[in-house]
Amino acid sequence: MAQAQGPELAQVPATAKATGHLNTKSSVGDLLGHPAFRGFARLMLPWDDRRYDEGMRLSEIGSLLPYHSHVDPAVTVAALNRMIDDADAGKTVFHDFYTETQKRKQPARANTGLFFFRGKPGAPFAVIAPGGGFSYVGSVHESFPHAVEISSKGYNAFVLKYRAGYGGRVATEDLAAAISYVFRHAAALGIGTDGYSLWGSSAGARTAAAIGSHGAAEYGGDDVFRPSTVVMAYTAHQDHSLDEPSTFVVVGERDGIAPPSVMERRVMALRSAGTRVEYHQYRDLGHGFGPGTGTGAAGWIGDAIRFWEASMKAGSSRQRRRRGMINKPAITVLAVGTTGSIGRHVVAEALRQGHAVRALVQDASQAGQLPPAAKVVTGDLTRADTAAHVQGDAPLTRDPRLDVHAPPAHNAVRRDVGPGAYQTRNLRLLLGQSTPPIRLPRPVSMGLRPRSRLTTGRTASAATPSRRAGSTRTSASPPSVRCRTRPCAAGA
Repeated sequence: MAQAQGPELAQVPATAKATGHLNTKSSVGDLLGHPAFRGFARLMLPWDDRRYDEGMRLSEIGSLLPYHSHVDPAVTVAALNRMIDDADAGKTVFHDFYTETQKRKQPARANTGLFFFRGKPGAPFAVIAPGGGFSYVGSVHESFPHAVEISSKGYNAFVLKYRAGYGGRVATEDLAAAISYVFRHAAALGIGTDGYSLWGSSAGARTAAAIGSHGAAEYGGDDVFRPSTVVMAYTAHQDHSLDEPSTFVVVGERDGIAPPSVMERRVMALRSAGTRVEYHQYRDLGHGFGPGTGTGAAGWIGDAIRFWEASMKAGSSRQRRRRGMINKPAITVLAVGTTGSIGRHVVAEALRQGHAVRALVQDASQAGQLPPAAKVVTGDLTRADTAAHVQGDAPLTRDPRLDVHAPPAHNAVRRDVGPGAYQTRNLRLLLGQSTPPIRLPRPVSMGLRPRSRLTTGRTASAATPSRRAGSTRTSASPPSVRCRTRPCAAGA
């Protein structure tokens, strides 16, 4: 919804007969000039801002991937030839998910797209985000081979080419836009959307996990339901929400960029929250092993596919419930103090749970800090005219459990917003309509101190706390893509 309408199935047509397979002795120039890849060949290679030695053989392609290891040129070439075969069969293998207008506004969006590896018609899909420290995009090693194996099992697979060199937030926005594009054109693409999965390695795993935790809408995409499964390979990403998709995790025991001990902290946090998690650590492997061909990790992609299949079976009813929450918001939330360090998380969590949010700001210039799905209202809740404005066509009703003292200065608010709805320093949410409580992250759900025990009804209530001494940041904080330690500087 927040995401601008994408292109109408903006596919790059297959060429008339893309004859000729590549091999490891073929050159980079052979790849760039191949008719099957006309119009997008440069997006298959890692770097956006470099010129390539077109005489370099594909057997040396690993030299273009400084953060990766165990690159098998034969596996890479086999994946490229799969796309050539699809193009020979008249199938479209590349899709633009940004419109030309969107690209003109941000020219770097020209460096994005989706490579499509078809499975069975109507089967669920996976989107795979490769790594590269947000400096380059290692699709040739860390996504194309994955997509070949996933599609061989009958599932549809998309490989994401995101903008490199702009950090994790921009890359995650590209993933959100790509997912939105796939959902909008699911019928034309011949895919199913129920139970889809997100896969990512290193930096790409950060983007996949962020969408898994917070949804595409949080990053400018459409309000589509979150994936049934996230597959994460070797990343130091730590952020998580209270309601995570099933998660499959792999790492090498000698990974110095995303050490196993770091990944295990998130694994334990997810398990503590009740998330289904499968974790694998492989001996004698470092960072960036990709499909793991010829190593102890060989076969892990097949294990991840089986995990995804089990998650789809176990989570079908849960997924339907999530979709219903998005299509029919349970309540309308008025959030006050929304640009603060806590309030903005309250807005994000309420949207993630499927509620409609009106975010009150005193300065319209601050609206850009809020998720696009929130309806922004400018004003001051101590003024009666603002109170009347925020009610709109869905008035906020009293929650009997918000039984708090208010200073005399807020009498106008009590009269105009509704009986019993008081503004205090700690009160940040006024919820309308009788529904089950909105469950916010633990530090966010503390701080409102009612005078009496909460015993009434099933009316929603929540509040934002003041900071307490010794408190720590909640795990539901929006994900940070800025690494704080030297080994993670590459965006692993």
